[in-house]
Amino acid sequence: MSNKSMNKTMGTTVLTPRAPVMDANLLFQSGYLSHQKGDLPQAERWYKQALTLAPRHPHALHMLGVLAAQVGQFDQATRLISEAVRHAPGDFSMLNNLGNALVKCERFAEAVEVLDRAVALVPDSPQVLNNRGNALLGLRRYRDAVLSYQKAIDLKPDYVDALCNQGKVYASFHFPNDALDCADKALAMAPDSLSAKTLRGHALVALQRAQEAMAAFGEVLMVDDSYADAHWGRGVALVELHQYAMAVESFERSLALKPALTEVYPELAEALFKVGRHRDALSAVQTAVERRPDNIKWVMAQVALQAKVCAWDQLQPRLDRLLAASRAGQLEDASAFAMLGISDDPQVNRLTAESTAKARYPVNVQLGAIAPRVAGDKTRVAYLSADLRDHAVGRLMVETLELHDHQRFEWVAFYCGKHKAGDTMHERVRASFDHFIDINDKNDVEVAQLARDMGIDILVDLTGYTSFGRPGILALRAAPVQVNYLGYPGTMGAPYVDYILADPVVIPPEAREHYTEKVVTLPHAYQPNDRKRVVAHTPTRAEAGLPDTGTVFACFNQNYKILPATFDAWMRILQQVPGSVLWLLEDTPLVVENLRAEAVKRGVAGERIVFAKRVPPPEHLARQRLADLFLDTLPYNAHTTTSDALWVGLPVLTLQGQAFAGRVAASLLTAAGVPELITHTTSEYEALAVALALDPARLTALRERLLAQRDTCPLFDTPRLTRDIERAYEAMVQRHAQGLPPEHIALSA
Repeated sequence: MSNKSMNKTMGTTVLTPRAPVMDANLLFQSGYLSHQKGDLPQAERWYKQALTLAPRHPHALHMLGVLAAQVGQFDQATRLISEAVRHAPGDFSMLNNLGNALVKCERFAEAVEVLDRAVALVPDSPQVLNNRGNALLGLRRYRDAVLSYQKAIDLKPDYVDALCNQGKVYASFHFPNDALDCADKALAMAPDSLSAKTLRGHALVALQRAQEAMAAFGEVLMVDDSYADAHWGRGVALVELHQYAMAVESFERSLALKPALTEVYPELAEALFKVGRHRDALSAVQTAVERRPDNIKWVMAQVALQAKVCAWDQLQPRLDRLLAASRAGQLEDASAFAMLGISDDPQVNRLTAESTAKARYPVNVQLGAIAPRVAGDKTRVAYLSADLRDHAVGRLMVETLELHDHQRFEWVAFYCGKHKAGDTMHERVRASFDHFIDINDKNDVEVAQLARDMGIDILVDLTGYTSFGRPGILALRAAPVQVNYLGYPGTMGAPYVDYILADPVVIPPEAREHYTEKVVTLPHAYQPNDRKRVVAHTPTRAEAGLPDTGTVFACFNQNYKILPATFDAWMRILQQVPGSVLWLLEDTPLVVENLRAEAVKRGVAGERIVFAKRVPPPEHLARQRLADLFLDTLPYNAHTTTSDALWVGLPVLTLQGQAFAGRVAASLLTAAGVPELITHTTSEYEALAVALALDPARLTALRERLLAQRDTCPLFDTPRLTRDIERAYEAMVQRHAQGLPPEHIALSA
């Protein structure tokens, strides 16, 4: 074995020591010869005997550490090689191997420091530069990692491992085409490389080619079913295909084979949650955070899962940490949508959205600059949405879509959502378009090119950063004018989204600075409504599981919107209104257990919280008539849920916030003609709730007023809102046709 022989397990170098001059050195040399022959147990015995004679023998310590690494004992390897380096601080191979062991232990900052010392000793070692790239990748210093890998590749162009590692960075940094290019180059040099084939699978998933990715991972696993990274990738592809139970199996197999793959745990948590294993999901994400407490993205994922099941242990310090990290510009690749549920600070929400756009959906110039649009007889508007179905967005938008003017406009749908048999809402929406195009089998580039080929003037994104959204299409500049509307209640923080549709309440003029888009202010509530809502027969209280008497406070928001501060207020309200109950939606059984326990902690009997199972929209609308007062949440209000309540005459009490998501209910109440139900402090919110509950006549008068003016108030004047939206589109197109940049637009009533 030469002085620079390579250790296959660690990808490290081993330098033979100088000729032995002491008995300990002779024992070490015997161990080294056994190590070369592959007799690891005998090598270990010789190395330990050498240390018996010379406890500080650096080479024996070093090689014992290498042995530990070869059998996956990286903590032990780190301890032993660190001790060796202490006695031989200028030994390059020891520094390289220590850095690599630290990477395996996910001690990335220490690894970078050690490997930088190795680079200072031997600047032209491809191997140490590759290891250094791994450490930088662990710190999410993506650009630095790419440069380190590139230096290794420049020194050794056929360095397949470095090429694959560089591709992993591109995949992590959301440049899947570059990742695919690295994989293909590596495969051209090493057609049987399982690492390159696995990288190719990950790149294909990111390119929305999940079926091809499944084939790539399958090819790897046919050769080696113990290849953990391929099981991980297969799980990611299965999540993209919505095959969550199978994804869980793949993730769990990956971790069984390679427990050190910490990155798998957040993916596993998401899949576990989808299959209803909520406690296991919380445990999985907790494991990830415990292993990598510096990873703010995973802390955000943990908070989001806790919120979904109202598991509030240690929630507040985590919320505080996320808000502080956002203000400090440290939220790299965190979930912008999750932040809306915990932050009422519009500046924090903007910073988070900007980090999401930059990390996941950066400007993509692959298609080049968009060609000038030649004006036609009609303005072509495309709605991009995953929710044109039996979903809150579909139920809100449907009548506006039906009322759109087909004389002056041509209407196109790019649909990227689910399909469900018997979805009459989807069929109703579909019939309203001139062209309805399912893009589930197309990647972002193909859709953006299609939009350009069709001459789309305005692309309106109705999904944003919510489930199944496709912001990558906008990042390619699919249309000359691109708009954020309805589905995502906040700024997208992206330079390629030109406008956001709003109203004077959700985005007042003084708040425009918190939006990267230019604000188009519609005269009344920005939210559309369907006047054709079907309301079923009203059940009895007993049929709904409610007590025969007493005030019924209700909140049918999704459970993740209920945070401890809101719940505290609700419990204080219940304590002041004898015989009252709180009627909530049951998203998961774990929520029932958690919230009833939280009520008891606050001195309220758990039985005073009644949970409603999910039912079809007509039945859900009907049962709301049984409630006396809807209590809203903050920082994320009831949106569609507010309109539903007001439609059936249920008064909604809101606490108006500062950010878009916390001002929607105030917008809807203003447009419904009952602004007196808007409060501005927690004490005002609680006092008004109690006062209304103790004055049934006042509540009855509010209910009667809502029903009396329902058909004339701006909130439910869908034809007027539809014309306003079309006027907004025309104003946007006119500015663009005149060569003017996007600007704030305020439409008159």
